[in-house]
Amino acid sequence: MKPFLTTGSNASFTSLTHTSPHLFGLIGGLLRESKSVFEPYLRFFAAYYYNRGHQWGEGVVINYKHDAFPEGTAVLDVERGQLGDISPFFWQTDTSIYHKSWRHIRDHDYKSPEHLIRQLVDIVSKNSCLLLNVAPRADGTIPEEQQEILMKIGDWLSRYGEAIYGTRPWVTYKEGPTDFPAGSFVDGQEIEFTPQDIRFTQKGDYLYAIFMNSHEGNQLVIESLGADKPYSQDIKEVELLP
Repeated sequence: MKPFLTTGSNASFTSLTHTSPHLFGLIGGLLRESKSVFEPYLRFFAAYYYNRGHQWGEGVVINYKHDAFPEGTAVLDVERGQLGDISPFFWQTDTSIYHKSWRHIRDHDYKSPEHLIRQLVDIVSKNSCLLLNVAPRADGTIPEEQQEILMKIGDWLSRYGEAIYGTRPWVTYKEGPTDFPAGSFVDGQEIEFTPQDIRFTQKGDYLYAIFMNSHEGNQLVIESLGADKPYSQDIKEVELLP
């Protein structure tokens, strides 16, 4: 396997030299099955890439899966799933706009924009970001169905993006009974959330409470902020985003 590893390492270094990428994904299944064999090559590559990023004056990122890198040395990628709680280290979910494929195929089973927005909110509340895959046709055009889903996500972000962009996790990520399942390859079914399900993010002195389903009536309750709760805050103002 050593010639294979050496060739792969050389190819990675060549890519860095000619393209100066900001992100490099190391996601092969062999990294998990033969971790002890790959470990010295991964350590050498990471040192080289991070040092090159410093020379470029740019922040660079390595994505990895499973336990290929020690926590905090690169960004964990969870494929088609999510972690079950807030991680102290930033991580990433990568998933597809479809339930059953990464590529453009006939008879796609599309995820709803509502499901993708809720997944985005959930993972951001846990210190993560979402990498969403779309599949263009052979001529490079994005099918109309995918464009519609992306436009609906964009419309939501244009109204409520301040609760997503540049935010950090709060002391707890959620309130309510419903959760996405934790792990990889677990986002195949859409989850039905209740009006009591909330996700939290924060930015500066602002705390954002994002309700995962619509409410009836004119009252919203956030139990986590009650005076008798451990997360109780000195609240100066409450604003409902339209």
